[in-house]
Amino acid sequence: MCTLLLVGGIRVVRQQEQEASTSTDAVAAELSSGSLRTRINGTLKALDTDWKNATTAGVDLLNKIAGINWRGDVGEQMKGIARTTGLKVAHYIVSAAHPLLGVVFSLMSSLFGWGGAGGSSMVEQILEEVDRMIKDAVRTLKREFVALEVRGVMGIINNAGTTVSEWARIPGLMADKFVKVFKQACWDSPGSNNCREWRTKDSGGAHLLLELKFTELMVMAGSTLLRYNRPFEVFAENIELAANRTLGHYNVFQGYRLNFNAADHGVTKATLACGGRFNNRTCGTNPGRDKLLEKDVCGRARSRCSTNFNTCKANMENWLNTCHSNYLASIRNNLQKKIKPEVDALRRAAISLRQGERAKRR
Repeated sequence: MCTLLLVGGIRVVRQQEQEASTSTDAVAAELSSGSLRTRINGTLKALDTDWKNATTAGVDLLNKIAGINWRGDVGEQMKGIARTTGLKVAHYIVSAAHPLLGVVFSLMSSLFGWGGAGGSSMVEQILEEVDRMIKDAVRTLKREFVALEVRGVMGIINNAGTTVSEWARIPGLMADKFVKVFKQACWDSPGSNNCREWRTKDSGGAHLLLELKFTELMVMAGSTLLRYNRPFEVFAENIELAANRTLGHYNVFQGYRLNFNAADHGVTKATLACGGRFNNRTCGTNPGRDKLLEKDVCGRARSRCSTNFNTCKANMENWLNTCHSNYLASIRNNLQKKIKPEVDALRRAAISLRQGERAKRR
């Protein structure tokens, strides 16, 4: 039996036997906060000004999600996470109907150009990471975002708002999206040659980031379903599988990207370019090449030597060696210290979410 409650002039359908109890004040606060879409730019501004550590935001949120007591008050725990992971002055985020979903939703909107989202320094940091993995990163991501129907996913979640009956439809509406984002071959047969080709040569870093962010959004959607006490057994299974597929993609792509000696996608080292007449010696480098990104690295124009020629040549060689080592180290650091921790945290959160869904059904 459904009863109708009037809260601030807004009618809310509440199924008493299945929903967790919610106070009138809490519901009113949620319904007055605006949709996810209308809050995108406000959330981005709050993230840029109030968040403690923008470089670890994704990892921090996912690790906190993994630690939620799903039998408790999920909504209050989410607000607590927003307070402690961000700064206590981040009232705009904490006061939202769905604070953590709003954070991930807003970042994805800015990253992929959805819903009139503006720029964000946190998003710029994400793009700096993927610039070392993807040629034409922004354009590639936005194209794939549209092609794989993730744009429609954003609309579905936004339209659900705080209407519990709409959230109950989310698992069914998302059922076919996982295969499209992860590609049929990789969803069904991740060890196949077709999947390996797609995860490296055909797709690589672009789809890895899209898989990561899409699954983060699904984790937050699943958390919202638990908050509203909605069942989503198959959806929870798919979220955990998606996290495992993302980890598999990372492992394959990491091996591919860090194979710097590969003939078709490695990184060649720059070479010295020194010489000239006795009284006009110059030194510089012929640039190396990052074949995956199709860009030159460690190139330096020749300039006149102001010291002994041998010393000048040795100094240039030292600079070249340092530049090359630093470039390779930046790629390793990007993958192993920035991307990998987020992939691992995503998996922990997905496993925890599925356990929480099971516990709710018992």
